[in-house]
Amino acid sequence: MNTLFQYFKVNVFIVALFGLVALTSVPMVQAQETTVNIEGSWFFTVTPPAAVRPPFHVLVSFSAGGVFFANTQNDLLSPVASPQHGSWTRLSDGNIGSTEYSFIHDPTGHAVGTIRVVAVYQLTNKDSLVGVGRQSLCDLSGQNCFEFPGSAQIAGTRIPVETLVLP
Repeated sequence: MNTLFQYFKVNVFIVALFGLVALTSVPMVQAQETTVNIEGSWFFTVTPPAAVRPPFHVLVSFSAGGVFFANTQNDLLSPVASPQHGSWTRLSDGNIGSTEYSFIHDPTGHAVGTIRVVAVYQLTNKDSLVGVGRQSLCDLSGQNCFEFPGSAQIAGTRIPVETLVLP
């Protein structure tokens, strides 16, 4: 009888433990769902500081693990710039911060320096964001940077997955 009681006590403990785990995990799942995730690809419109140049478009991807990748519509204009590579993270205030670099090339194709962009983004909903960025001209190793005056305004929309309808 004593063995049966111990068996029953252990099983009740296990069932209670699973119930407790199930109850405490529900709020965690709900909390995760309310956090808007920036991961994915976006279409940005960047408006540089007044009188610098007109607004331009950028294709941007935020990957898991903090990888940032972008191409601008101006990458092949002189001076030619490579795609932007960098990192992103969620900041303590809930916004997203990023730093990215691209090589710039002279007319003969030789890399002569880097462009650094430091930006912060605020997700306005799951499919749109606004932000601000500052640009610097740096040496080939991303050091000895000169920050350009003013900040660019950024507006972005998530690129949705479209359903392909086959005939």
